[in-house]
Amino acid sequence: MKKYKKLKKSKFNTNELKHFQKETDFFGWEHGDFPYYNLKQHTGTGFFDNFIFIFFLILGYALLLFNFSIPFLNSVLALIVILAGYVYAYKKDFYKEFFHKNINLGLIVVFTLIAVVIGEILFLLLSMIYPNIQIGLGLLPENRLLTVFASQVLTIVGIIAEELLFVGIFILILTCMNYFLQINRKKMVLYTLISTSFIFGLLHIFTYQNIVQSLIVIGFTSCIIHIPYVINKNIWNTILIHFLYNTIILLSSLYLF
Repeated sequence: MKKYKKLKKSKFNTNELKHFQKETDFFGWEHGDFPYYNLKQHTGTGFFDNFIFIFFLILGYALLLFNFSIPFLNSVLALIVILAGYVYAYKKDFYKEFFHKNINLGLIVVFTLIAVVIGEILFLLLSMIYPNIQIGLGLLPENRLLTVFASQVLTIVGIIAEELLFVGIFILILTCMNYFLQINRKKMVLYTLISTSFIFGLLHIFTYQNIVQSLIVIGFTSCIIHIPYVINKNIWNTILIHFLYNTIILLSSLYLF
């Protein structure tokens, strides 16, 4: 990273810099880079732009927590607000940077299964310590099968809002680490993924009413669910994994436990 910053400050050949980044800073399985990192600078982004983006994310999160008399209105409003923040911060590049790349069905299947297995194991282990912990994935009407599919279809807007919230926090932390720290990009991405996952887990404290469950179960599973985003930078992958994960966890809680 120090060598990269020296190259960036001096007169350098663009191909040389790209080669340096490819050989030292990138994971071999990555498809492209994150928006506005290294060579992909965000035009016009400064402290004020990031501050406004953070404001939209916080407001969107607050709306997700708020209960209106109309079901799921909070999720719809939260999604609109968070999308507005992305459009403000990333402008015309928003869709291209976060959604345009191909959806990878292989990644979706593999990481859904891994997340479910690890999530169930962690949940079972915690239930031995906290017998009253809850799944907390939505409304539960009497008809069990209808419960799972109806609640998950209705909450898909909330899932999209949550995924945009996660990636927004991820990009902000990565931007700060890129600006202030002189460490290898691979370590930077891993540290950012881990820290964002546990912050995301902590944000679920109001849903689960248990900080250990929020940090451990949600934190670890979020880290797994968002590895596909690190790989190919498409939020649709994590949205689908999140949806499938919630559905499978609900089915298992209703029929297996």
